[in-house]
Parts: sequence; C-alpha cells; structure tokens
Amino acid sequence: MEAVAYVKRTSKGLYKYRRRTPLELQDFIQSKEIIKSLGRDYKEASMRALDITQAISEAIQLTKLSSIPGSVVLSLLVEKLNVSSINTSTKEDQRKISYISKLYLNQSQVTTKEYEARVYYYTQLLPAVLYVLFKSADMDINELNPDKLVKIRKLIYQLPNKNHGDYKQIELTDLLRRIHKKSIMIPEEHRMSVVTINMHLKRVKSLLFYAKDEGLYTGNIPKQYTLQKKGTGSSRTERESLSPEERLTVFEAIDDADLLYVYKVLYYSGMRRSELYKCSLKEIEGVLCFDLTKSVEGLKTKSSYRVIPVHPVLMGRIEEFGSIVSSIKEQRMTKAFTRVLKKTLAEPDRKSLYSLRHSFATDLISNGVQPEIVSELMGHAHNTMTLSRYVKGYPVETLKKAIETLK
Repeated sequence: MEAVAYVKRTSKGLYKYRRRTPLELQDFIQSKEIIKSLGRDYKEASMRALDITQAISEAIQLTKLSSIPGSVVLSLLVEKLNVSSINTSTKEDQRKISYISKLYLNQSQVTTKEYEARVYYYTQLLPAVLYVLFKSADMDINELNPDKLVKIRKLIYQLPNKNHGDYKQIELTDLLRRIHKKSIMIPEEHRMSVVTINMHLKRVKSLLFYAKDEGLYTGNIPKQYTLQKKGTGSSRTERESLSPEERLTVFEAIDDADLLYVYKVLYYSGMRRSELYKCSLKEIEGVLCFDLTKSVEGLKTKSSYRVIPVHPVLMGRIEEFGSIVSSIKEQRMTKAFTRVLKKTLAEPDRKSLYSLRHSFATDLISNGVQPEIVSELMGHAHNTMTLSRYVKGYPVETLKKAIETLK
C-alpha cells in the first residue's frame, strides 16, 4: 500500500492529515500545523488528503501572484480546509522585522531557488545576526538606523562560505558570536564571495524598501550598501550594450541557426535569458506576444510579469520558438555567445549575453520611445504605473509600435 504524504494513522485507527503550515499561508491559517481528521477508511482518507494537498499548493501559488487579492486565497482555504483568517497583530507587531519579512516573502514572485534563499535569510541568518549584534532576534524595523545597518554589513562580510568544511558543524548563532567577539578569524579565502555578500545586503535594502512602501518604515535607506569588487565599478557599468554595428558583426559570425534565432529573440524582446524558458506565445488584441503573465515558474520581480509584442524579424520561425528554446541549455547559450564576442569584437571584456538586453533598452530610448514604455517592456518597476502585470499597462498596440522601432 503506497503511503500518501501527510497522512498518519492514530492508535485508535483514525487517519489524520498533519503538516506544518507553509510560511506563505501563515497569514491565513491560525495554527502552526494543519490537522484534519480523515476518517477510518484508508482509500477515502487518501483521496481527501490529496485534495487538501492540492488546495494548499494552489493557495501557495495564488499568494505569489500580485493581482490575486488575499480574499481569494482565503476563500479557497475556507472552502477546502474550513479555516478562517487571523489578523490579531498589533501595530507594534506589524513593525517587527519578522512580521514584515513574512509579508515580503508572501508577495515574492521569484524562482524557487531564490525564494528558498530569501526564506533562509529572513528566518535564519538575519535574526541570528540581529541577536548577536543587538541581543534581540527581532525588533521594530525603524530601529535599523544607519549605524546598525553598518554593523550588520560588517558582520555579514566576515561570514564564511557555508559549504566550507571547517565551519559547517558550528551552529549559526554560535559562529556569528565567535566572529563578532573575534575568537575566530575567518581567512579571506574561506569567506563568501562578494556576489553572495551583496545578495545578502540587497535583501536588507529590499526589506526596507518594501516596508517603506507599506508605510511601516520611516527612516532613510542608504543609497550604497553593497560591496564593490576591487578594481571595478558598479554592476551596471560591468556590462555594456552592443552598438548596432557590433550587434550586426556578432550576429553574422554565428553559424548555428537556432542559436542565432534565440539571440535575436533576446535582443528584439529585451527578455532575460531565464525568461525565454518561462514565456509562452499569445495573441492579444490581434497582436502576437511573448506572454510572461501566466508563468508558472517565479520571475524576478512583480513587474517581470508582462507581455512583449513579437517583432516582425522573428515571425519567420516563431512557430518553432518553443522547441528551439527547449533544445538549448542556458549554459551553452551563454558560452557560445561569449566565444563569438571574443572572436569578433576588439573590446569584448565588458560585453556579455546580457548586453543584448542593454542594447534593447538603449536602442529603444535612442529611437525616441518613452522611458516608461521601455520599463514596461523590460519588466522594470516605474513610478507612473501599477506593478501588476495582470491588471493595467500600456495598450498592446502602443508596445507593438515601440518594438517595431528596432531595425
């Protein structure tokens, strides 16, 4: 008899569904665990358990969609699980870092890998850092003044790579305490990379920005909080766009027809490499578009959920789009493009596959397209429009005209 997840049989012969309440649903479900009686018949209990698991999965997915109100999630849970909403938090609770972190995680629309990294940071690493530095694993977010932010950055900078054998066995809070008291010194070669450190630091700023948008944080957010690699500028200056002449030279040097088509899609749509694998094709108001509004996999931000009209240059093989993309691995796509850059350009060092996305934005602006429309097409947040990709946005015909300025 195949076991069904979360189903347990009691000593009295009753089957029960039991699992910890997922983090995404803790604003809707009062208890720390979901426990439901399923009766004595195993087959019937198994079917009910599968229905409950499916409902929970659907509810979690709904919390990740910016256009779906909480009432919809609650209705699903009430219908399937017979739960009720809970909102007993005080104003003081709502300003706590733990509370704001939970809200921020609930609205995150990112890849599974990034979501798991955020959960680790906001539920384990940051509370441990706060406890070691300020004797409290949680506090009012408005207490994060510039002095405390600097101390947080300094301690995170000294952390070792968590996969390094010498430190894996040390409990996180204890490790942080030893580093803070300088009873253990982490050699430079054992520390996290600058990229990883900056990801952690960006998560601090992201939380502050979210809290400020929600009216929960009144302090000033530092403009520069991340670290820079020695001898380099900011991340924005590390990648340059390709000039039209460079782009033509590079494209002409690519022998593989499928790779060339994919590179043209990246340029004429402005999509991120990962978005190629997450979009579909859809006709909207008579315009064929790359559709990222229904992506099952998480995208980088809320604004990434968008539609992009297909450029006429791409129409010749558009019916093959899905099969072409699925046949090319991301690593191959990047490496092949890098090889061509080095082979054809005199100064390729600050050029990469991502340069096609930069070129898309640069060329649209040069062609007189409004910056707000460029932001809409690229999936960037901007002040004049809602972040939701489902409800509002520029008319598709307007986006189509912008795309067709690219020659």
